[in-house]
Amino acid sequence: MKALYSLIGLPVMEIETGLQVGEVKDIVLNLEKVTVCGILVSQTGWLNDSAYISFASIYNMGRDAVMIRNKAVLEEFSVASSDNCYLTSLCTKQIFTETGLQLGVLTDICFDQSTGELKAYLLSDGIITDLLYGRMVMPIPQVQVIGQDRLIVPESMSDLVQSEVRKLGEVQL
Repeated sequence: MKALYSLIGLPVMEIETGLQVGEVKDIVLNLEKVTVCGILVSQTGWLNDSAYISFASIYNMGRDAVMIRNKAVLEEFSVASSDNCYLTSLCTKQIFTETGLQLGVLTDICFDQSTGELKAYLLSDGIITDLLYGRMVMPIPQVQVIGQDRLIVPESMSDLVQSEVRKLGEVQL
């Protein structure tokens, strides 16, 4: 599994030419389908427009770059559907249960690189707790409400929050 936020700012490069076509600006998610839809790319060159690359068109997401076959996979960016949301707008939202218990602040989302399936939320309970115990990991809930600055999840999720060290030793940050 890989943490999504680590992709932001990475160069996007063509395998065929070795040229950099832009940088990852944001990640487009569909929380209802629990998947990564694609990435927004700020293009290099004369026009500094945003382009979209669907998840299926990404060749590989490495530690230091996102690789695509060629520029042909770049699509014109248009306003995404209401089912989609952006990683940068989700991160820093507080997460509460239906009964009012605050679980923490969403800091990142882990996903399966081969399928694009979202696997878990990484939560912070403050810098001191993060340093002492690590961040907390919560599986993606099946039902959730996404508000302006909060996520509301079922009460049962409070029992599933675990320390990152115990749960996700294999997460690549």
